[in-house]
Amino acid sequence: MAFERAFVAAGGKLLAGVDPTGWGGVLAGFGDQREVELLVEAGFRPEQAIEIATSNGARFLAEREIGTIAPGMQADLFVVAGDPARTIADVRKVEMVFKDGRAYDPAVLLAEAEGTVGAFELQQFMTWKWFGIAGVLSALIANRVIRRRHARS
Repeated sequence: MAFERAFVAAGGKLLAGVDPTGWGGVLAGFGDQREVELLVEAGFRPEQAIEIATSNGARFLAEREIGTIAPGMQADLFVVAGDPARTIADVRKVEMVFKDGRAYDPAVLLAEAEGTVGAFELQQFMTWKWFGIAGVLSALIANRVIRRRHARS
């Protein structure tokens, strides 16, 4: 948290967002909500935390049509009950989600996702696990080979 504050104070552009795991271990939205709360806990004002989680990413990616709410911009939105500028936990009180111009009830979305989020087949998990282990072993072997070559020269 201190690093994030120092980074921004030094002029850095802080970005936020959860990374997908590829096997269903991250649920879009909930991690982002928590990240905004943690930014406020770190000392950012709620408005700063929301900007970090929304428009900073769009600016970083040079996206000119997303990232802010303004005439002519494209936006997916969610409506909350409350005022996140006063109580950041209000970002969790989602009443409606708008995606590609359509409104969605979050309760219906959650009900439809029930039983599928986090679901993965053991084979997929094992593939990622063994891929990771193979990568680490390859790096260790390469490091040892490089050290031996340097020791000989």
